[in-house]
Amino acid sequence: MKPSQLWPNQHLKSDTQIKAELRQVKPDDWLIMIKAFSEPLRTRLANLIWWDFCGERIGTERWHNLDLYLNAPHVDCDVDELKKALMYCGYSEQMATARVKPNIFLPVMRRGEAV
Repeated sequence: MKPSQLWPNQHLKSDTQIKAELRQVKPDDWLIMIKAFSEPLRTRLANLIWWDFCGERIGTERWHNLDLYLNAPHVDCDVDELKKALMYCGYSEQMATARVKPNIFLPVMRRGEAV
């Protein structure tokens, strides 16, 4: 399925509107979208989504659905494929482009690891 089918009229919305909608996506729905991709893209995608939309949740609000991917070793993947995957998951083209820039990648950190 194309991003335009999953996210109709996404191209007409501002990034602020898109981010607000993506914050409403439920953990199981994120997981379904992420599982549509193979490794190593799946792990990289899960990490970016977690940092962008799940990482701020603490305590009892924390979602554990993506922990499997957060604990996986970091593996590089094709930047163009990652951008397409982010757009499939609802990111605008501008958001996806900004997020896949090499200097934007955050290191994959595991729980309990020092920064």
